[in-house]
Amino acid sequence: MSLQRTILYTILFTIPAAGVLGCVKRSERIRVTPDGAVAILVEYTEADSLAELRDGDAAPSVKDGWKVKEWSEDEGEDNEKYYLTAEKQFPRGASLPDTFAGSSADADLYLQFPTTLTIEQRTDGTYYHLRRVYPPRLHWASLGAFSEARLKEPEKRLEGKEELSQQDWRVLLGALVDIELNKMTTFGRAAFLDVSPDMPQDGWLHAHTALHSITNELDGERVAKLLADSDEAERERALEAEAEAFEARTLELMTAALREFAGYDDAQISRFVERFEWYGRHFEISEDLSDESFKLRVDMPGEIVASNAREIDGQRAKWKFDGTAIRDGGLEVMVTSRVKR
Repeated sequence: MSLQRTILYTILFTIPAAGVLGCVKRSERIRVTPDGAVAILVEYTEADSLAELRDGDAAPSVKDGWKVKEWSEDEGEDNEKYYLTAEKQFPRGASLPDTFAGSSADADLYLQFPTTLTIEQRTDGTYYHLRRVYPPRLHWASLGAFSEARLKEPEKRLEGKEELSQQDWRVLLGALVDIELNKMTTFGRAAFLDVSPDMPQDGWLHAHTALHSITNELDGERVAKLLADSDEAERERALEAEAEAFEARTLELMTAALREFAGYDDAQISRFVERFEWYGRHFEISEDLSDESFKLRVDMPGEIVASNAREIDGQRAKWKFDGTAIRDGGLEVMVTSRVKR
């Protein structure tokens, strides 16, 4: 689900939200033993569909050595919830996971959390240092800030309205087009630098100009009328079709300009499209993560002597945060314990 569609649901509450990924509760328990072995238990709870467990961010899988269980529970009134648990043991000195994508070819798309356990001998005992870093997601903060600023005027205009006029739709569509163009520009620029980092900047600037020329092709009145006159199901289909056509055309305009002005050959075009789509998928996963909640519990051997945890309960350190903490600024988790001599 794209950011634009999600924002549309949030503002209007008029399009059915079927298929919109909801809030999955994620918890993880890490247990460190005195001999340096580590056990990890992951739980995903209260998902509204299997898609929430399997799409979006990666979940632990059997192929990567996890013991995985999936099931569902009937909550009544046609409300079924889906659950997943995964367990894995790591002997002393083994590398700890830095993503749940494991051996997947596109593992770098998904949530990253490099995790290390360092064991240190000191005169007063054995120290165990567990550290995990959640790097911020690429481009999300800047794109989110632009979207929020651009939607202020439409949100104010549409506040309290149950039905939208054709002009209301026209105003909203103008904002969504600007937001989408900002995304395409960001992904295109990043892809250009990946493919041709040493090329003069005007090669990209011609593609940038071509990309933004799409506004001259858009028939906003036609789309606004279609949305204003359609029922909810037709409106959703129309939005999906327009979004797909928009993205295809923006990519066509950029690649044509890159051939003409940057001298891209077929191999470079293929690589540009691959990287452009990678950035788009990375963004979608970031969006999915933003409304999920996280709990992390680490059980350490001996006495916890230092930590940045919000809560310490004996030998247990606990953190609680939501996806926006990871998405926007990243997060570092640290705990140190000591087993006395």
